[in-house]
Amino acid sequence: MNVAELMNLCEQALADHAHATPEPWHWATSNSYRRLSSARGDGDVLYGSVHPIDGVVDVVGKDADKNFIAAARSREHVLASSLHGLLKALVPCLEKNQLSADGFIEILEDNRRLRARVAELEAREERDQRARDIANDRGNDNFRGR
Repeated sequence: MNVAELMNLCEQALADHAHATPEPWHWATSNSYRRLSSARGDGDVLYGSVHPIDGVVDVVGKDADKNFIAAARSREHVLASSLHGLLKALVPCLEKNQLSADGFIEILEDNRRLRARVAELEAREERDQRARDIANDRGNDNFRGR
């Protein structure tokens, strides 16, 4: 599988996920029928039923959810094997450039920590700005004699 095919597979998986019932999902087992439910409703993803004409047991669910479930296992395998192949190809490149896989992982972790710190500082600045805005509004209200 080449990079373009892998990207297409990822995009299709994301599109299917976007159309499926929002997660988290959980299994409910009370009242004799098992059903796959989301936080929004009981059995809203997949539930058992009995066909009214011939009494055959069946399952009912949205097509988007059934397609997402059906494709998940095969996509998981393809994505995992593609990622494994990508990493196998990446390690010699890293070593050739005298950067070990551990060093590369350390760089990724440093990047993750840095992004988290930046997000923390941005959130703090936003809180401080709101506090300044509130203080200015109160000062303006006092100035206006309110």
